Amino acid sequence: MALEQVAVFNFRTESIFLKNFPAVIGITPIAAGDFSKTNPNTEILLDNQLTRQLGGDFYHKVYPLHGDIINFGDNIGNHCYCDAIVSYLPKFKPEVLLCPTGDCPIVTLEAENQKLIAVIHSGWRGTELRIVPKTIRLIQQETGIGPEKISVGIFPGICSQCYEVGEDVAEKFPRSVHNSHLNLKDVILKQLYASGIELRKIKQLTLCSFHSRDRLDQPILFSYRRDKTTARNVVFITRNPF
Repeated sequence: MALEQVAVFNFRTESIFLKNFPAVIGITPIAAGDFSKTNPNTEILLDNQLTRQLGGDFYHKVYPLHGDIINFGDNIGNHCYCDAIVSYLPKFKPEVLLCPTGDCPIVTLEAENQKLIAVIHSGWRGTELRIVPKTIRLIQQETGIGPEKISVGIFPGICSQCYEVGEDVAEKFPRSVHNSHLNLKDVILKQLYASGIELRKIKQLTLCSFHSRDRLDQPILFSYRRDKTTARNVVFITRNPF
């Protein structure tokens, strides 16, 4: 992908946004480019352009470990090897949290008029390790913000109709597998409810990374399962609404 193409992409009008949510949340489409670390120069350029267009002064980005490592704080640098980033700032700062995905669900959190924002990578390994409930519990321990005050945005990733898994994975989620297909979003929702998150405070993007297509019948999002590609979309949450 030529850098000239990257430079002219309008993230503010062409990204896919989650509506009716307190913070600005969305995901970049294939047309926005590859947000993976495969090509570092292009990745940094894209990360910075997206941040600026969203009104952010700086960004923190998850490099997923497919585990349950949570990074809480504001001095973690641009790129962080972890599975969740939580930022709590009593004084408003325009920053953006990013998390790449090629099929895995991404969960975003917001509370107290965007003083708290978080992004969580919750693939099947992270979900099995209960990364989302652990993040919610850590937030309460560190800030006193209870689950009743938290709004949740979910990009579900690959849908249950497309996500076929082997017995080794299926046995970890026996109540959410049907005909060898795992409904990972269902598991995450159950974990959210059990953590005390109210249904009315959960919003979801309905796209499937694997099968969703545009009007020209072209894939909208990168999908590892579909294309065996290292390319990644990026989910973002920002404090600074435009």
